[in-house]
Amino acid sequence: MFSRKNSVLLMFAVLLPLGCGSEANFDDEALDKMAGGKRQETVAVSGKVTVGGVPTGNIVIYGYTQASGLKPAAETHTKADGTYCWNTYTDCDGVPPGEYKLTFAHIPNERKGKKQGEDLLKGQYKDPAKSEFSLVVTSGAPQADVNYDLK
Repeated sequence: MFSRKNSVLLMFAVLLPLGCGSEANFDDEALDKMAGGKRQETVAVSGKVTVGGVPTGNIVIYGYTQASGLKPAAETHTKADGTYCWNTYTDCDGVPPGEYKLTFAHIPNERKGKKQGEDLLKGQYKDPAKSEFSLVVTSGAPQADVNYDLK
């Protein structure tokens, strides 16, 4: 008979080889299934975000479509060097074609499981209705060097 402690240890021993990282590699069939049958087309879009001309990490970029309303249809983060790429199904695969209004927040203390940090941009770029930044993604037309300079 197993005790509760032995059951937990057995479960840990079984799950340990499986790992707990998010670096899973999925084939096209698995990705289609997770997307509800067939994935939407995505178009690669990447660039750099600067604040006052300085490349800045930990910028969150939100993309809103007319259909998404006040909930972002897409979200990505800049790396330490200010670069970003949009992700939908896999790293840097892009976003579905369409027109996006973009908003930005600089939240350096944002981490999983922790309280969201303060927006160092003071909400200046948070309202999609007032945003001067947009992105037009055309089917089959990847875009690089889509750069934004925040003041």
